[in-house]
Amino acid sequence: MSDSANTDSDSPDSGSKDLGNTDSGNTARARRTVLLGGTALLAAACSPLGSADDDATTGSEPDDSPESLALLSDDQPLVDDGQGNTEPLNDGPLIDPDAEPVADIEPDDDRRTTTTAAVAATVTTIATPNTGRPATTRRPATTSRPATTPSTAAPTTSLPGSVPSTTAPSTTAPATTAPSTTAPAPTSTSTTAAPTTTAPPPPPPPAASARLVTSRLTFGITPEVDSDITMNGIDAWVADQLARSQADENVENLLSDYPNLRRSPLEIWNALSDNGRVGWEHIHAQLVRARYSSNQLFEMMTHLWMDHFNISFGGNDQALTFAYQENVIRPNSMGRFVDLLVATAESGSMMIYLDNARSDARQGINENYGRELLELHTLGIDRQGAQIYTEEDVAGVAHVMSGWAAERSRNQPNWGQFVYRPEFHSTDSVSILGGQWSNAGLAGKAAGDNLLQFLARHPQTANYVAWKICRRFVSDEPSEALIASAAQVYLANDTDIVAVLRHVFASAEFVNSGGQKARRPFEILVAAMRSLGSSLPVDPLGDAAGDLNFALNRMGHEPWSWETPDGFPDDARSWVNSNSLLISWELTSRMARDRLTRPDDASPLITPLNVLRGGSTNAGELFERLTFRCNLGDLPDGLRDQLLGLVNATADTPIDDVSDDALAELVSFLLAHPLFQLR
Repeated sequence: MSDSANTDSDSPDSGSKDLGNTDSGNTARARRTVLLGGTALLAAACSPLGSADDDATTGSEPDDSPESLALLSDDQPLVDDGQGNTEPLNDGPLIDPDAEPVADIEPDDDRRTTTTAAVAATVTTIATPNTGRPATTRRPATTSRPATTPSTAAPTTSLPGSVPSTTAPSTTAPATTAPSTTAPAPTSTSTTAAPTTTAPPPPPPPAASARLVTSRLTFGITPEVDSDITMNGIDAWVADQLARSQADENVENLLSDYPNLRRSPLEIWNALSDNGRVGWEHIHAQLVRARYSSNQLFEMMTHLWMDHFNISFGGNDQALTFAYQENVIRPNSMGRFVDLLVATAESGSMMIYLDNARSDARQGINENYGRELLELHTLGIDRQGAQIYTEEDVAGVAHVMSGWAAERSRNQPNWGQFVYRPEFHSTDSVSILGGQWSNAGLAGKAAGDNLLQFLARHPQTANYVAWKICRRFVSDEPSEALIASAAQVYLANDTDIVAVLRHVFASAEFVNSGGQKARRPFEILVAAMRSLGSSLPVDPLGDAAGDLNFALNRMGHEPWSWETPDGFPDDARSWVNSNSLLISWELTSRMARDRLTRPDDASPLITPLNVLRGGSTNAGELFERLTFRCNLGDLPDGLRDQLLGLVNATADTPIDDVSDDALAELVSFLLAHPLFQLR
C-alpha cells in the first residue's frame, strides 16, 4: 500500500527545516548530532539492565536490583489536566527500588535482557542503512516441503521447551481437573507429559509502577490514561483493561465511514477493483484504533495474534487479508486460545495463504499448513531449535486437515470464505506425537476439529503461548519459571488468554522488567502521537494517512508486509538498528515540530505545541512537563540542564522566552531518548 503514499514527505517543505531557535541550522544540526551520539552513553545510565556479554567481559556479578521506572514519585504528580495543573497519585502500590520482589517468581539471573545495551551499541556505531526490514528465515508460503527436509523456519527468537517440574512455583493450589482434550484415547504410550492438573494460586494484585503498566499495556500514555489511574488506582486500571475484550465502540463509530471493515471478502475484492480506498481504510484503521482506543490492551493483543497467525499481502489476496483481521483475529483476541486457533483454521484467508485450500488427497497433500500449525501456531520449537514432533507428524496433520479449504471461484458469493470439501479429505490412518492423538473412530471434518482441540490444550502449546505472551509484555527472554507458571494457568483455565495475562501482570518478573522491551516502529509512531496529543485525521485517503504509512514502510513495519508466516518479530535485536532508529528520530522530530505533514495539507496531522506548554512558568517546569507527557520517569542527573542548554535556556528561563522552535527541539530530544524507545 506504500506506492501511493505521499512520498513528498522527504521534501524540504515537509519538515526538513532548521531545528534551532536562535542559532543557524548548521549549529542546530550539530547540537542534535552531539545529543544523538550521547544517547548511547545515556542508555546505560538510564537502566541497571546490561548485557550478559558485558558481565562476562568485566567479570562483575550481574546487577539484579529491581528497577523503578515509575511515572511519578512522592513529589512527581501523575495527572495533567491540559493546563499544567497536576494531582499526585498516593493510592497506587508503586514499586520501591529498594524493596524485595513482591511475588514468588524470581528473575532468572542467567537470562538478563540486552535491550538497553543493544540500543547503546547501535547508536554508538552507525552502520550502513539497510532496507528497514528485520532479518528472518524466508520461506515462500506456496512451497510444500518434502517430509525428509528438516524444518528451517524457527521463530526469530526461540521459545523455551518443556519446562522441568523443578521450575514451577513453590506454592500450588488444590488439585483441579484438567480440561479434556476431547481426543480419542492414545493408541500407544505417551511420549510427553500429560497436561498439568494444578495451577498456581491467584497472584496478588499488580505492584507495578504507573509508568510500567502504561508503557506495556498501551501504545502510549495520554492524560486520559493518567486520569483513570489517579481516580481508580493502578490495580483497578489494569483490571479494567483486562475486562475490555472487544473493540472500543466510540472509536469504531469514528470508523463508521469505513464500509470495507464490515464487508465480505467478495465485497472487498469488488471494491478493490473500483478504487484504492479499501487498503487505506484497513491500514489507517490500525493507526486510528491504536491512537484513540480506550481498550488499549485489546488493541495490543490484536497485534500480537496478527503476528502469531500471520498472513500477508505477498502470499494472499488483499481482500482476504483485510477480512481476516476484522472477522477472525479481532473478535477472538482476548477470549480462549482454542477458539482463536479454530477461527484461524476455519478462515479461507489462512487456508489460501498456507495452501491448504489446494491440498487434495486425490492429487497430492500439501504440507504447508500442517507444518505451520505445529511449528508456529501451537507446539512450536524449543530454545535449542528442537521440536517434539517429527516430519511424520507434519505429514499426518496435513492428511487430517486436507479438505479444509476455501471457495476459490469469484462467481460464488462466498468467495474467499471457508468451506470443507470432503472429496479432498484423506482417510488414511494417522497417529501423531507417538500415539498421543489418532484419528481412529473419527471421519471427515470431525477429525480436524478434534485435532485442533487436542493441540490447543497440549502442554507444549501452553508453554509456547505463555512464552509468546511473556515475551511481549515482560522481556525478550523471560524466565523459565514465569513461562511455566503462566502455562499452568493457561491449562487450568481452558486456554483463557485473559487469565494468563492477569497472572503475568501480577508477577515479580513483570514488576521488575522496566526497560526490557523495545518499541517497534508502529509503537514508536503511535506513542509519539499519544504523548504529544497529536490529532490524527480519520480520513484514510488524507495526507496524514499516507505519510504515516510511508513512514512505517521506511521502517519495515507496514501492516501485512511480513511475507513469511512467522509474523513481525517481537524482540529488540530485530528492530534496534541504525536505520530504524535514525528514521524514527527523524519522523518523531517532524511530529514534534508539527511538520510530519505540510500545513497546507487537506487533512494534516496536528501537534498542538501550545498545549505542551500548559501552565509552565519557566523552562525548568516546561522540561518536567514534557518528560511527564513522554512518560520517561526518572532521568539521569544533569540531563535537564544539558538539554535545556542545547536550546539556549536554563531552568530559570521565563516560559515566554522559550520559542516554539526551542520547544519543538526539546521535545524531539526527549522522543529520541532511550527511555522513549524502550517501554
